[in-house]
Amino acid sequence: LSTPLCEKNQITISDNSMPNAGSLVRWHWNLGDGTIVNATNNPPITHTYVNWGNKITKLMVESSKGCLSDTLTKNVLINPLPKVGYTVPEVCLNDANAFFFDTSRIADNSELQMTYLWSFNTGVPAIVPGPTPISSTVKNPAIKFNKADNYFLSLVVTSKDGCKDSVTAIPFTVNGSIPNADFLLMPTNGICSN
Repeated sequence: LSTPLCEKNQITISDNSMPNAGSLVRWHWNLGDGTIVNATNNPPITHTYVNWGNKITKLMVESSKGCLSDTLTKNVLINPLPKVGYTVPEVCLNDANAFFFDTSRIADNSELQMTYLWSFNTGVPAIVPGPTPISSTVKNPAIKFNKADNYFLSLVVTSKDGCKDSVTAIPFTVNGSIPNADFLLMPTNGICSN
């Protein structure tokens, strides 16, 4: 099996069966989710499991002599994908930092074991000067932006089992400096009451 084994991701299953006599001519697969594959050749099988959990897979092979093997049964654990979630702040250029918050979830409740990769200047072309730092592996990073502009961000979340979910091109605006209120009286001479 290819790794990592994640729901909704294509995996590859290879057969290592050997004939006692003759050659193998048929492969009878039960992939444990209702999928049956009866093949007359032995390339690797690609398959996507829609749901996570334990899958009882089975394989029986047939030789050119007409002999059937015992059924090999293997328990395969398909891991859940994380589901990316986030909140982006409203921030002005003069603010000390912009605070980003991860709200990602995973069906097996292993959020505390997830890892993160935030990228804060993914637009083309990148904005110069860029934010500090330009990326982070912290769950809830604090970033200093050095220019008021419209940015694009990305976030990749990886589960403890290596299953990944991501979002790209998250729009984010760093507003200009806080304006100072001021006014000017016009005309500057000859102001009269009434």
